[in-house]
Amino acid sequence: MAAAILAAGKSTLKAVPNLSDIFVCGRLLGRLGCKVTR
Repeated sequence: MAAAILAAGKSTLKAVPNLSDIFVCGRLLGRLGCKVTR
């Protein structure tokens, strides 16, 4: 997920496990301006 912020354009991640650290990383990316949906 962290590498997605470095990539140009849209990034789609599939089969991401439902873990608390993934949730926290998604919230952090959202605060940085990324659109995060599950």
